[in-house]
Amino acid sequence: MSKIQDPLSAASAETLAAAVTQVHELVASVRKDGLKFKLAYDGLSAGIDDASDAEIKLYRPKLDRARQRLDLDMADVQSAQATLARLRGDPALMASRADQVEKLAKAVGHVRRQCIERVQLARQLDGRVDKALEGVRQNRRDAEVDIGALRLRVRGCARTLADALPQAEQLAAAARKAFDKQDQKALTEARARLIDLKAFDGNVMRLRPEVQQLPRQHPDLDREQRAEVQSMLDDLERVEEVPAAIACLVKETLALGQVPVKKPARPALAAAEAQKLIKTFGLPDDGSRRAKAVKVLADDAIEAWPRELAKLYGCKESELKARLGEVRKLSFVRSMSLIDI
Repeated sequence: MSKIQDPLSAASAETLAAAVTQVHELVASVRKDGLKFKLAYDGLSAGIDDASDAEIKLYRPKLDRARQRLDLDMADVQSAQATLARLRGDPALMASRADQVEKLAKAVGHVRRQCIERVQLARQLDGRVDKALEGVRQNRRDAEVDIGALRLRVRGCARTLADALPQAEQLAAAARKAFDKQDQKALTEARARLIDLKAFDGNVMRLRPEVQQLPRQHPDLDREQRAEVQSMLDDLERVEEVPAAIACLVKETLALGQVPVKKPARPALAAAEAQKLIKTFGLPDDGSRRAKAVKVLADDAIEAWPRELAKLYGCKESELKARLGEVRKLSFVRSMSLIDI
């Protein structure tokens, strides 16, 4: 019996399968986002009804995040609609899969209506939130308390950073001087104190958003309060480059590294000692390679002797390594080992 041929091409079948997956993922995502939207909407609505500033502050950001997800879901809906439009433009596919395409379109349409409904509910709630916040923040004393607390922190931060920069410059100079004098203790002390100053880096970054948020938190600020907010921003601007300057000094100081430790010079290797080493390694004492061998023994670290001598004499490095223990027992080699540490 001959098999019934499916009129659908491989490309069309693949496009349809991708559309099915896309719609299923869209439906699942919108369902999941809907639960988060309901939680945020119900919580914010209850906070407005209770005139609770704490509840409004808690749930409004959650609703904002839910609305951002709504924007993404609507973008996914548009993408799914574009995919379905391409499917409808395929006559062969529609001839055999029209019912399946229409089911997908129905699912996408339902999701789109859900998203639109949530957007409308969120907009309605926005008006209620604004009125509730206006009522909660009528008392100007709340704004004055917030401004007063920030004023103290900003002035303290500005004063601290203004004093910190000359201190950092002095410490960086002390560190460079200690390095030049090869005084590791003084270098470490200056560097540690300089790094401690860098701890003030985040103060400006943390305070500026808080100050900028004040007019939004208290929309009823009067002229004097707004002037105070601007004064705090000016104070922060005057010192905002200080953390970067201190960080640069810290980086330069760390780049100095540690004071180099001077090792005593290795004593010159006598000809008899070199000859004894060559013999202990079991190597031939021929004149053609003796000079090069002596140079290796005199200049290279003891651990490198087997490798370099193996290259010179064309023997196995492992065999020379096996004799290294015997070599180290030689009295003049023991003194060389202490210098190589």
